[in-house]
Amino acid sequence: MIDRYSIYSSSSDDGRIIEAKDTTNTDDGGKQKQQQQQRHHHSSYSITPNDIRPYDVLCGRDKAVFNSIGNRRFRVSISVNVPGYERARNKAQKTTVILYVCSIGEGGGALKKGSSLSESEEEYHYIELEEAEARKKVGHALRDMSVARKQLNEERKSFVRIHTKKGTTPARKSRKRQRDNYDDVKQSRQRRVSDDTFGDDDGNDDDDEEKDEG
Repeated sequence: MIDRYSIYSSSSDDGRIIEAKDTTNTDDGGKQKQQQQQRHHHSSYSITPNDIRPYDVLCGRDKAVFNSIGNRRFRVSISVNVPGYERARNKAQKTTVILYVCSIGEGGGALKKGSSLSESEEEYHYIELEEAEARKKVGHALRDMSVARKQLNEERKSFVRIHTKKGTTPARKSRKRQRDNYDDVKQSRQRRVSDDTFGDDDGNDDDDEEKDEG
C-alpha cells in the first residue's frame, strides 16, 4: 500500500490532487497481469470517481480539470505564494515555500488517476500522490506561474512604452480592448501553466525539479 499524503495539512477531508493516466493495450498475458494488478490496487488503496472530494486538485489537460474547484483554489494558492518563491535565493528557501504551499488550505490533497477498473476505458480508480510527487507538482506550478507573470508584466510595460514614446494616450475603448486582450493572454497562460504542471507526461520531472529547487 502506498503512503497516504495530503497536500494540505488540515484535518478536513475534502480534497486531494488527481492525475490522469490512460491504459494501453497489452497481449493476453499482459492483460491478465494488468487485471490482477488492478484488483490489487482497487482493494488496497483505490479511490473511485464517486470518492473524489470538492477540493481535490486534478491532474489532466481537459477543460473540466482546469475549471474544477480544487484546481482554481490551488492556482490562487500558487499565485499568492509566487512572490515569496521569487524572493527565495537558494534551494532551501524555495523548498520552504513549496512546503508552505503544501501545508495550507482545508482538506486538499494529491491524487492521480490509475488504471481502469474494468474493460471500459472510462472507468478508473484514483490513487493519492506520494509526498515527493506532490511537492514536485507544487514546485512546477510556482516556477511556471512565476515565468508567466514576468512575461505578462513585460508585455504590459512594452505597451505603455510604445504609447509614451508616441506621445499619445490610448482612448478609453482602446484601453478597455487592451485590458481585455491582457486578460485573455493571462487566462491562456494560466491554462498553459496548468497543463504543463498537471499534464500526464512526467518525462522531464527530474530535471524540472532541480530547476525548481536549485
